[in-house]
Amino acid sequence: MHMMTDQNNNLDEISRQLIAGLVPNAAKAVKFSREFPTYSTPSFAYYHGDARYNAVMSANSNKIESMIQNGFDIIDGSVNIMDLHKSKSLEEKFTSVVSANDRIIDRLNAAMDEEESKNLKKEGISPDKERITHSFGELDSSRQSSPLASGRRSSNLPNYVIRPQTLFTVKPDNSPTMFLPILKSKPNAIAPLEDSQFVADPLTGDYDHPYFVELSEFENSLEDYEYTSVEFNSKPPPLDVTPMVFVDTAESFGEMLNDLLTQSEIAVDLEHHSYRTYLGITCLIQISTRSKDYIVDALKLRDNLEYLNEVFTNPNIVKVLHGSDMDLMWLQRDFGVYMINLFDTGQASRVLHFARFSLSFLLEMFVGIVPDKSLQLADWRARPLSEKLIAYARSDTHYLLYVAEKLRAQLYENGLLMEVLKRSCRLCHRIYKKPRVNPLGYLEKSHGDFCKTLNKRQAYALKHLCLLRDSIGRTEDESNGFVLPNHMLHNIAERLPKEPNGLLACCNPIPIMVNKYLMDFHKVVMDAREGKHVEKEIDEDRVKFEAKIEEGAKFSSTTASRSAPHEIPIADKSISVPHTPTQKRLQGIHGDER
Repeated sequence: MHMMTDQNNNLDEISRQLIAGLVPNAAKAVKFSREFPTYSTPSFAYYHGDARYNAVMSANSNKIESMIQNGFDIIDGSVNIMDLHKSKSLEEKFTSVVSANDRIIDRLNAAMDEEESKNLKKEGISPDKERITHSFGELDSSRQSSPLASGRRSSNLPNYVIRPQTLFTVKPDNSPTMFLPILKSKPNAIAPLEDSQFVADPLTGDYDHPYFVELSEFENSLEDYEYTSVEFNSKPPPLDVTPMVFVDTAESFGEMLNDLLTQSEIAVDLEHHSYRTYLGITCLIQISTRSKDYIVDALKLRDNLEYLNEVFTNPNIVKVLHGSDMDLMWLQRDFGVYMINLFDTGQASRVLHFARFSLSFLLEMFVGIVPDKSLQLADWRARPLSEKLIAYARSDTHYLLYVAEKLRAQLYENGLLMEVLKRSCRLCHRIYKKPRVNPLGYLEKSHGDFCKTLNKRQAYALKHLCLLRDSIGRTEDESNGFVLPNHMLHNIAERLPKEPNGLLACCNPIPIMVNKYLMDFHKVVMDAREGKHVEKEIDEDRVKFEAKIEEGAKFSSTTASRSAPHEIPIADKSISVPHTPTQKRLQGIHGDER
């Protein structure tokens, strides 16, 4: 036993030493790579025309590719990014690396799940029960304080409870039916809610944006916009000397709204969870003014949060967010909340061509702080929130108004401010749409490289395993990754095990949902092995998929992401506005003014 403990301690020490040496050097490598001229920098054409520069860059590229390949040879022998049998495009190589990283992360998640399962069993707890340390009951307006606010654990709270969404008044709708707006009232309206008729286009899922008229009016008003700098844009004081209010009662929520309505600008961010739910759940909303930080318990106050429209759709209050594309969708989906007068600092970073577009980069540049990334994938459903989690959540908005003003000044000096305001407005025009069942999804990027190596029976299994996994996820309100991780799904499709036990052998550890739906998964495999229609179906799918590619069409995919919202890159094309029925009618009369 002592020997085993010593070995574990030695392994921990080796791991720490390895990480201590690897992480700083990796950070340096990334930093240096950012300094090379790119297509978006003026110096690119100059350097690219020099044969000596191209020769050095080509040699270094080959060395880097070789190092990446050597690494993958050790941990994932199925990856080949080298030009051995045929020349590969940069996009093909990048896709291979992303797919391999996904498999590695899946394996790491599986290993951690297995270890956690062992620990739970030692404690005498069934591993299929989740560890969440607070039950979300009804609001008590008379309650003055909460154990959540201090980050302390209350002795009255149970250790293990059901998932929070099972206690929601309105349960998540995971069905394939089209999403329609859920707001029940419309503050700051020009066109009354009663005049809106929400009908989704059966092909695209588009519907009228509830605030389309108001957004269009605000967008037109930008023609008269004049920039005036903030008189006192002093750097915010540290978190520990700034007032913070944890909002988890109806009373504190009302007090917060009254304060926000007096502000000219606020900073907003969301914390989201997507692993133990199909569509995703907004868990926290952080809101900062120049003098105070608010942390809103979006699980406890879920039924109340529609009233945020009083502030969020007020055109006289600037809402500052970073990388708001997903945040805006989550607000619409969970609370029926929309936004008018947005300034997205992520879009500002892109327009200014910064080396990186993340919030952490802006905080380091303008504030001189480096955020703690270790909590980036924290489970924000857990209650009570520790002081460390609360501090992490606050840091995303605490400095954002100061950073936004710094960005506005730079944009104004370069004549680019209006571009960011218009981009931000177009983001607000976007509408949430539920992920749709996609029979051709198995041919797309997340499975594409793997699928190319399969015969038609294996491809058939891959397709129908994906469809079954999606169906189970909707029924059980679980993510695809929880139902059956990609690396296990690929393993089953490749091996096509004859017996149910063979299918279980493809999974380590065995996911709860695979055990529960074992015969359904096994039936898919047997259909692939014995079905006479398999080849015809796969041939038809490939023809359809190629036709879609030629048309430039893109299939919708789930909005669930374990990435932090402020780290998700946004290409210009991703902020295009869907053509809703109202937009089409107005364009027919006035033309597309955007």
